[in-house]
Amino acid sequence: MSDDFDDDWDDAPDDDWGEEPEFPAPETVPCWNCGEPVYEGAVQCTACGEYDPTEGRRHPDRPMWYWVLGLIGVLAVLGSMMFAF
Repeated sequence: MSDDFDDDWDDAPDDDWGEEPEFPAPETVPCWNCGEPVYEGAVQCTACGEYDPTEGRRHPDRPMWYWVLGLIGVLAVLGSMMFAF
């Protein structure tokens, strides 16, 4: 029964595979929060921990007067609703 198997299967040299294939380097983009390079499809920046480091800010920074006017507008609407009823 042992005559059916070839015992020389491991005698082949290991360098018959040729050269290693060259893969392109992954694309990196700067993290919008800290500026460190992150992979384009990264979920989290490894330097600062920011999630979605390639998407940019969801809500850009607004000047203070923008928030003050927004608050005054909300208060005006609520005040007019209170006096209407």
